[in-house]
Amino acid sequence: MMIAGLLAGLIGPRLTGSLGRTQIRTAAKNIAASLRYARSLAVSENAVYAGRFDLEENRVIIGRIEAAAAEEGGGEIFIKPKTYRLPEGVRMEIPRTENFE
Repeated sequence: MMIAGLLAGLIGPRLTGSLGRTQIRTAAKNIAASLRYARSLAVSENAVYAGRFDLEENRVIIGRIEAAAAEEGGGEIFIKPKTYRLPEGVRMEIPRTENFE
């Protein structure tokens, strides 16, 4: 689950849209809750869970991955995935950074 946390920090999804601040905050809390849920399942089942941010479909997919796939770095095959869609008008983006050479 630590990997999912690192990915969330590296990807740094930004929530944007024409919605009110409350709706954006609610969407952010739902994403955080889904990651906590995956962590809880990973601990209770002693299994590997991951979260994937699907920017094109505007959703977060949480699921268990096989240990062999996780060790090989594949980790894309989820067992019984759960999908959390963001509300209409809210979308995640990868933040753009400037080159500071």
